[in-house]
Amino acid sequence: MSEIDNRSQQSRLCWLVPGERAGGIIWVADSCCRQSAAEGYEVTLLTMEPLSTRTRQTANYSVNCLNVISPYTDTPKIFLDWVTQNRPDVLFINGCDTMDDCIPYLPPEVRCVYVVHDTMSFYWKRAVKYEKSLDAIVAVSNATASRFRGRLKHPERLHVIQNGTVFPPRRTLDSPSHGKDLVFLGGSDSRKGAYDLVHLWPILVESGYSGRLHWYGQMAEDIKLRIATLPASDQIMTYGHVPRTEVLLRLESSSVLLMLSRAEACSIALLEGMSMGCVPVAWDINDTGTKEIVKDGHRFLAPLGDYNALAKQTLLALEHHDAVTEGIATHARTEFAESRMWRDYGIIINQIVTQPLAIRPCEGQSPPDYEFPIRTSQLIPRRLWKFLKPRIAKSPRLYYFLRKKL
Repeated sequence: MSEIDNRSQQSRLCWLVPGERAGGIIWVADSCCRQSAAEGYEVTLLTMEPLSTRTRQTANYSVNCLNVISPYTDTPKIFLDWVTQNRPDVLFINGCDTMDDCIPYLPPEVRCVYVVHDTMSFYWKRAVKYEKSLDAIVAVSNATASRFRGRLKHPERLHVIQNGTVFPPRRTLDSPSHGKDLVFLGGSDSRKGAYDLVHLWPILVESGYSGRLHWYGQMAEDIKLRIATLPASDQIMTYGHVPRTEVLLRLESSSVLLMLSRAEACSIALLEGMSMGCVPVAWDINDTGTKEIVKDGHRFLAPLGDYNALAKQTLLALEHHDAVTEGIATHARTEFAESRMWRDYGIIINQIVTQPLAIRPCEGQSPPDYEFPIRTSQLIPRRLWKFLKPRIAKSPRLYYFLRKKL
């Protein structure tokens, strides 16, 4: 669909995002904003926190910031005041739990779409709670949708739209010494597989791997100390946080992207790595968006927690890189382009403008102050949690089991 039928009636669109701390969400929102603005919509990207200049790709849409700060007590009121004053025709809420309780207070003529970016219940439970006040719900993968579809009274209003993004042009880099390198983007985050990498590396070295590992992201001291004790630690290059363009160049000059997350809804990092010709290696987990992105024939997967199998798949990916790299890059750039994503969002806009208005029972009232939610982990006695936390971080199976239960 190249054009959206009801543009004249529904001309003001707003994407609400937390800010840069939300990771790939900001790039998804940026893509949607640019694509919709190019089609003639009046578009606003609304953030909780200011964006750095490097985040903006173009200037064809407006950026507004609520400038809210922790503990976010009055954030719901600030947000509702903004919506009441600016009256977007369609509002897309993306990962902003501090705003969620405002949904039944929104003016009913403001169509509201709730976008779920994670499989964990914390990220979708309010979509279920406020279903009657929402005009549509979007999940960014089938794995995400499957977690809560059965809880909805009107599951036909749930749509799956996989993320898309803008991909930089590929270049041929003269870096033969980097040709068999590995890339990991998870810093010291155990949820992204940092401790898995500590277990994986010695097996790779023992198997004769002589390339380098490029490790990006914020690094805690305990991981730095562990890396220093690993064999061939001089082949492990750590960088911290660096500009996105630098990471993309590294991905293009390397062979394998280690995607060791326990759960990914629809990872922008994975899409970018594939688009640059990097072969992904991941855990074989059924209810994760990773398996929806990487097609058969390009999958190098290992049973969760089996480090020997993970090393074998990594070495296989290196061996077959040249045979599969172009197919992987083409698949990512074709199937996950931002134009495809925006087309799907456009279809939803057309659908919801013909629906009856959602029920907003608290319209005209003032929303309650925001209170930080109590997570299940907070209910565990502190001494027990102190004992469990490092063990959960180092056990893929235990972490994934608990994540599914929480």
